[in-house]
Amino acid sequence: MSAGYWPWWLGAAGLAAVTVGSCLVGRRPFGVSGIVGRLVNLRAERAAERSREALASADEAALEAALEAATKEAFGDLLPAGGACGAAASGLPPAPADGAAAPGASGRAAPCRDCGTPAARPSLGAHAVFLLAIVAGAFLASALRGTFHPSLALPEAYARLVAPGGLGLLSLGGGGLLVGVGTAVSGGCSTGHGLSGCARLQPAGLAATATFFGAAVGVSFLLAGRLP
Repeated sequence: MSAGYWPWWLGAAGLAAVTVGSCLVGRRPFGVSGIVGRLVNLRAERAAERSREALASADEAALEAALEAATKEAFGDLLPAGGACGAAASGLPPAPADGAAAPGASGRAAPCRDCGTPAARPSLGAHAVFLLAIVAGAFLASALRGTFHPSLALPEAYARLVAPGGLGLLSLGGGGLLVGVGTAVSGGCSTGHGLSGCARLQPAGLAATATFFGAAVGVSFLLAGRLP
């Protein structure tokens, strides 16, 4: 089989299928950094899962009473003198029971940019399978192309453009560390912002995508003089 790259349109179709399929099946935006973060913080995530399981199996009436008692203890009795609460106490019209938009100036509900009603958060096992499938898919694609040749040596182009030997490996590790820091600071990786964020026209996604694309273009101009 040829060792050349696959057609660009095939990659674009694959990305679109994964991104849209994630929303249709999981009813949540597609992203990888959050899944990796869950598995890195495995102990905290397991504790959170156990808390959710305990909450789901708790007696709703007893839980509601406990929450009401704790709220009164912390903030006092928030109910007005007449005992009315919720929309009646605030003077706002009650929300319709059928989920329709409340009457207002426009008479229409605000548009939702999410992927629909979110499903229950996937388990840690499901996210682990997702990450393993990414690795398996990359291996399968490389093996089918006949380009799977594992090696600890840096690629020739990288060694020429950045640095050879140990300095190149150090630069590679430092770059990966900066990517991780940027992902944590910006609330998502290039996959989440570039695919899901931009598709949903989120300002944070658009700003993050413009930033890392602009940085990539700038670095490519800086390295242009070192290209053959």
